[in-house]
Amino acid sequence: MSRHHLPRFILKFSLGLIFAAVFAAATATAQSRVEVQQDARAYARIGKSAQILHETRGKPLTLKEAESAYAKGLFSASKDDVPNFGHLAPPTWIHLSIHNAETAAPYRIYVAQGWTGRLEAWLRRPDGSVQTWHAGLRELPAKDLRPGVGFGFDTELQTGTSELFIRVNSNASAALDMRVVPMPLTAAMESRAEAWNGSVHGFLLALILTYALLWAALKDKAQGRYVLYVTMYLFMHVGYSGVGSLWLWPNDSHVARAMILSGMALFASSGLWFSREFLDSRSWAPKLDFKLKWMTRIVLTFMGTVIAFDFDRIALLLSFPFLMLFTLLEVCLGILAVRKKRDLAGIFLIASSCRLTGLVITSQAVVGRIPFNDYTFRAVEIGVLIEATLWAMALGLRLRRDRIDHVTAMRLAQSDPLTGLFNRRGFLNVAKPKIEHCQKMGLPVALIMADLDHFKTVNDIHGHEAGDAVLIEAAQRFKGAARSADVVCRWGGEEFLILMCGMSRENAIDFAERLRAVLAEKPIVLPDKQLANLTTSVGVVVDSESQHALEDLLHYVDAALYSAKEAGRDCVIKSTL
Repeated sequence: MSRHHLPRFILKFSLGLIFAAVFAAATATAQSRVEVQQDARAYARIGKSAQILHETRGKPLTLKEAESAYAKGLFSASKDDVPNFGHLAPPTWIHLSIHNAETAAPYRIYVAQGWTGRLEAWLRRPDGSVQTWHAGLRELPAKDLRPGVGFGFDTELQTGTSELFIRVNSNASAALDMRVVPMPLTAAMESRAEAWNGSVHGFLLALILTYALLWAALKDKAQGRYVLYVTMYLFMHVGYSGVGSLWLWPNDSHVARAMILSGMALFASSGLWFSREFLDSRSWAPKLDFKLKWMTRIVLTFMGTVIAFDFDRIALLLSFPFLMLFTLLEVCLGILAVRKKRDLAGIFLIASSCRLTGLVITSQAVVGRIPFNDYTFRAVEIGVLIEATLWAMALGLRLRRDRIDHVTAMRLAQSDPLTGLFNRRGFLNVAKPKIEHCQKMGLPVALIMADLDHFKTVNDIHGHEAGDAVLIEAAQRFKGAARSADVVCRWGGEEFLILMCGMSRENAIDFAERLRAVLAEKPIVLPDKQLANLTTSVGVVVDSESQHALEDLLHYVDAALYSAKEAGRDCVIKSTL
């Protein structure tokens, strides 16, 4: 390049740098300014348009000092859609330039989630007027609070650019979920949050009511502890979602903070308490169960103390770690139970893992380690709902198995294990209602008792195995001869009893003869392949008027059977009432 053209090149290069710097500055200004929208774009988070300044602890800034710091360029640009500074962060200033190109209109400026400690905000309008707000959990918890959305300040944005300064002073992590929404669009946004909260609360209340009724009826400890666990999560959710602050303790900041922190401690401990009972850890890991029991008591006592004395910083530092620790212990307990092959341990482990996953995601989002959005914030709610559903299903499966086991036990208790017929107890339980029904309907009742002749001889000659084979075959033949509605039982030893409703005297005697014939007409094959020819003596009693109790009928039929034995066996004798 010639010496003549060098000054011209330097001039062009300098002008290019100046133009690039001006363009970059203009672009940065445009990006840092919030352009208000009149449609669904207004729901977008505006955290990246904010400028942030952290105070030095012990040296609070006034609004004038913060404005001066902003003018000097001491604020730094936010890099997150939802700025979050974690627990115990120093007081922080946020600045937003909000530009309204339309005519003046009412807007709601959403600032931070409902658990934020203190919020102060100043809006300097284009005409120079200033609007101020004071809100937060440590102020009046219900003031400017929109449950499920956070604190929202109502204002009228004039045409032009308004400067918003917000001071956040919160020991708890403050998720600055900021948006500028036209007033007509706020109802749709807040109604979605209310619908979600209503769905969660309704689902949890349904589980609580269902299993509370089951627990009241069955007195099952696991069901009672499940009810407590779901109740504690509902209690915690009502606290941190803002529903409690709005409806239950609107003017008590101490109660509002205590409910959130105590809800976390109670939820964590009740989950572990239920886990120990459901998995019955005391039976297969008594030492571990004992340690978990006392750990729960110590943690609850300690958390209760720091919350009662308003040691807010300590409680905040420990609340999430305790919740995480107890959930992790549940998962570890589930893994041990699976290895021990405990009943339904697999379902329990999957459920606990869902809560742990959701808790990790939400806790990291709340303290600012991962992006805060609807999905990361709701992750713990979704995880707990899945866990509660799976645990409810597991309790239902256990209840169903217990019911099946109970029915099986009752059936076994009323059945003869050798022949499969009713035993004496089962017969009495079934026969009495049948006789009462016949009495109401005016139907005759027949009772037939059969005794295998010379059965002792079979046992003595061929052994007890052969005797059992004879009893089984006789039971099958008697059962096959009877009607499906008749009650057939092994009364004891080699005696069988048959109750027949609606059977006349003549038909009962004919049936007794058939009963005697089905045993005598065909030999019974014994286990050693030998044949045994058996006969049976039969007693019959018929109550044509249905006026006698079962005890009376048993007395008469026993007497008739005795007479058949005395008459030489292999015959039918009818008793007269």
